[in-house]
Amino acid sequence: MNVRAAVVVLLVVAGCSPSPSGEDAGAGGGTSGSGGGTSATGGGTSGTGGGTATGGGTATGGGTATGGGAATGGGAATGGGAATGGGSATGGGSGGSGGSGGGTVDAGPYWDGGYVPMNIAAAITKELSPLEINEPAIIELGTVAYFPVELSNPRVTVPAGLHLDSIVEVSRSCPTPATGGLRCRQYFEARVYSDPACQLDGMYQWQFDVTCAPGGDCRTINPALTQYSVTSTHDSADFCAAFPVNNFALFRPNTSILLPVTGTNPYQMRWFTTLDRPYRFTSGAVVPPDGGTLVSFTEEAGSPDCDGGMCRQWWRATINPGPNCTPRGTYSTTWNVQCDNGGNCDPTITTWTVTGGFNNNTNLCP
Repeated sequence: MNVRAAVVVLLVVAGCSPSPSGEDAGAGGGTSGSGGGTSATGGGTSGTGGGTATGGGTATGGGTATGGGAATGGGAATGGGAATGGGSATGGGSGGSGGSGGGTVDAGPYWDGGYVPMNIAAAITKELSPLEINEPAIIELGTVAYFPVELSNPRVTVPAGLHLDSIVEVSRSCPTPATGGLRCRQYFEARVYSDPACQLDGMYQWQFDVTCAPGGDCRTINPALTQYSVTSTHDSADFCAAFPVNNFALFRPNTSILLPVTGTNPYQMRWFTTLDRPYRFTSGAVVPPDGGTLVSFTEEAGSPDCDGGMCRQWWRATINPGPNCTPRGTYSTTWNVQCDNGGNCDPTITTWTVTGGFNNNTNLCP
């Protein structure tokens, strides 16, 4: 995909509003295209709670764009990165609220009354167009914050004419007690379908809760800050013209992890899915974080709720945490995809997998 322009403008939301119980998440599918991305200006947040929705699928072909930018000292953010296969990614943007004094690591890890600076930078680090109608486009947002600030429970509002399948944390590079450091970089991937828009044009509103990263001193996060919000605006080329002829029913899933987690040993997690008919999910399997083992994965009683052209389904997984004391980690969830009798379903879609990080510190240990 040829990206003509991409501009990211930072908005910061501070307050104590509770995190939503998440219906953004979802699954993958292959894509291709070329990258592009931009920079964001600082800002910041903090708070507790939440967990990320999970996504999955793989991206094939095409080029990717890299970019972003690291916040330095007490306010400036710098960045950059080249895009391959078309488009360019640029970084930068000044730091937002918070962070007085200093400017280098030598000034000490904390400013502003013992709290880490509130600066958070963001950039679009990947933008890939789909190869065909039943595959999603991929938009990746990279963020950088002062450790132990961690973004979780991601949500995104997409422009009209696009269908959001999922938003998921796909990777991170954050300090640990062993490695030390002052930066936490996270990458979140949104998957959207043509519905019926053939461009990624428009405004995307990204929102996150801010939690405390593992191994961090949570007392250093300003308790007055609860959320982080950033807006990206995209201007892309038409991608539908290159689609091969496909006369099958449109496949438009949406998946999310529902909060909260319940139980201790074992514990339970719930998923919510929607899927346009004639497709329907049936239970498959869940791969929990390392150390945990799956006890069962079933559809809940009373599900599905199929009304008109859509089926809403609720799922429950029972998991033995093993040595883990929180449900935090990467989950890979697979559903089987069935077709209603007489439905004109795409025969290449037989399973759907969502994989991504879940940031939740619920105590599972006695």
